[in-house]
Amino acid sequence: EHFVEKTLAEYIQEIETHHMTGGAHPWYVFKGNTIPLVSDADNSIVAIEDCPTPYVLQKAFEQTAGENMRNKKGVEGRKIFVNAQWALGGEGTGAPVHYHNSAWNALIYGAKLWVIYPPHNMIMSNKQMLDYYETDMTAFIERGVKPVTCVQTAGDVLLIPESWGHGVLNIQESVAMATEAKNPLFR
Repeated sequence: EHFVEKTLAEYIQEIETHHMTGGAHPWYVFKGNTIPLVSDADNSIVAIEDCPTPYVLQKAFEQTAGENMRNKKGVEGRKIFVNAQWALGGEGTGAPVHYHNSAWNALIYGAKLWVIYPPHNMIMSNKQMLDYYETDMTAFIERGVKPVTCVQTAGDVLLIPESWGHGVLNIQESVAMATEAKNPLFR
């Protein structure tokens, strides 16, 4: 479908009434905010004080970022990531299968089905996730390309390693935040 401009309030209203843009394959709101220029601006909804990186993940990612990026605090410590992201969607929405540098995703509300492919089966799709799940995923499985799946529920944090293909299907209304590492580990 084509681009449709709407307010966040209008999108939330669509979720609440179950009349979402996209019909049988509804749209997902996913917004990346460049660190630190956008992510920590005064009007940001993913500012470091509201959406901090979990301590253990911060320390793990620091080990891959290089000596000069270790033990930094606040916004300076956040610079090991590319962007701070937030996502919102109703049941049936989700992010298409894709891959990138290592990232973590915290689910604040709801439940998501993750479809994950190891690097030797990296898949990149531009198909809406429910549509992919109903069609292409079955075709891949029939050819022996089977994903690992898991359900993430509110409070869970999922770490996706670099180059692992993954897509997410919201199985409930969901709100999440995430960040992606700036530096690749293997590419």
